[in-house]
Order: sequence, then structure tokens, then C-alpha cells
Amino acid sequence: DDGHEPRCGEMQWWGRVIGMHHHAASGPIREVVVVKGVNCAYRSDLLRQIGFDSRLEGTGAQVHWELSLGLAILRCGWLVRFDPALGVDHFPAERFDEDQRGLFNAQAQRNTVFNETLAVAGYLKGFRRHVFLVWAICLGTSGAPGVLQVVRLTMRREANIYRRWLATFRGRFSGFFASERIEVRPVATTLTASSRHRRNRRRTASSRRNGNRTRRFLRVALGALVFIFIVAVVWILLDELAKSEFRLIAQ
Repeated sequence: DDGHEPRCGEMQWWGRVIGMHHHAASGPIREVVVVKGVNCAYRSDLLRQIGFDSRLEGTGAQVHWELSLGLAILRCGWLVRFDPALGVDHFPAERFDEDQRGLFNAQAQRNTVFNETLAVAGYLKGFRRHVFLVWAICLGTSGAPGVLQVVRLTMRREANIYRRWLATFRGRFSGFFASERIEVRPVATTLTASSRHRRNRRRTASSRRNGNRTRRFLRVALGALVFIFIVAVVWILLDELAKSEFRLIAQ
């Protein structure tokens, strides 16, 4: 024990989420951004006020619903706390949709990444949203791999890595674009037709500006992604060539 509290339920400034609640069985109560769905409790009046994000995808369990709800609670000015002393025995139940535990399914992978990206990109503001997208596409995690993770996992002979990466790529972009859609709420009936027209015009102009900025950024990000992918492919080829030459010399 090095004296440090185990990290869990945190989100780093660029959007990487650290779960690891099962490793944090000690320490004081702490503020987090997400708790595990198997062992959580929320104020009922707050849940009725916030509700659940209906955009989350999945035909059975909507993976990352806890993250979406936790970030929505933080946006409203409330806190989410994790108490390591409150433990449960978790017996994972069978799932009756495409998201089967321990088995790869492209649609389940896409839904999982979509929900995570929708929650995180919707919470982050300004350049942090774009930093999150670049990190997710170029690096990512072993569960939701970016390009560099694909190289690492390929060298480890991981199964289904390219299918997993393609499903992750689709989920990242779909979730990112879904997170920036402007919700148009019903306009009060006391507004005149001209004021409604001006408000809708301002919303349309703001949405168009956001879309133009995002498209410019994505062109740059995709260019960087292609460059990294080419470097990764050359790296793999050179590594395989070096191994082949070594085997020939050994023979």
C-alpha cells in the first residue's frame, strides 16, 4: 500500500473515464462522476427532474447509462459520491440482447461506444470536446481502441480487433455528432410570430456555426488519423520483416 486512495469513478480533463470501483474497497467517501449501476442510489425527486437520456442505444441494457446520469447530475449542480464501505455481492445476470458478456458483437460494441461518447462529449465544453475525440480516435482504450491501440493489440494477436475498431469508430462519430444537436423546446404561446422567427433564426445560425467548426476540425483530425494509420502499418511491416530476417539468420 503506497498510501494513495485507489482511483475510481473519475473522468480526466480530456474525457477518459476511470471506473475500477471494484478495486476501491477502502478509503473515505469521495466525489466521483459515475458509480456502478449494480450498487447505486439517487434522489427520486432529482431523477424525476433530470430523467434518463432517451438517445442512449441498446435493445436490452443501455451500457453507460450510469455515466450519462452522473454527468447530467453534475451539470445540475449536484454531487455524486462513492462510499467504499457500501458493498454488494454481484452475480452478473444473463443478457437477452446482442450485448452478451464475454462475446464480441459489432452492434453491441457500437452501442457501448456511442453511449459513452454521447455522455462525455455532451458534458465537456469547448476545445476539451475535440481533444476527447482526437484522443479516442488516435489512442482510445483496449475496450474501445483507437489506431495506436489497434497496433498494440494486433501485435498481441487479439481476436476480432479490426471488427472491434470499426464498430468503435462508427460509435465514436455517431455519438459525437448526436451530442452536439441542439434540443428545440416548444416556444411559449405568449411569444409573437416575429419573436419566434428571430429565436429560430438565431438557433439555426448557432447550429450552422457549430457544424462548420466541427467539420473543419474533423477534416484535420481525419488527416492526422490517416497519417498515424500509415505510420502504424509501416511499423508493423518493418517489425515483421525484422522478425523474418532474424529467423532466417537463426536457421
